[in-house]
Amino acid sequence: MTKGIYIGTVVFLFAVSAVLGGFLSFFINQMAVLPIEECRSMFVFTPDNAATCSDMHTADAVLAQFRSPLIYIFLLSVILLIITVVKLIWETIKDA
Repeated sequence: MTKGIYIGTVVFLFAVSAVLGGFLSFFINQMAVLPIEECRSMFVFTPDNAATCSDMHTADAVLAQFRSPLIYIFLLSVILLIITVVKLIWETIKDA
């Protein structure tokens, strides 16, 4: 593959990762305003005596995002981005 295709792929994957990362961070922050009844089922690390969803442990908020298919697309695009950048660097070093 040529360098232009690699760079185009990197730009595309970066854009997808940035957009999905923004959405996911927005949704993680929105968990704090949910009623306690809606978020209590997501508690794993948060103590049961938490009064509001804003008291939710950060790990619970991140784990709750795995219920959305967006996180899997985000993780896949980040992995592909890393692989593409490493391959681009490898090809550049090999050609030099």
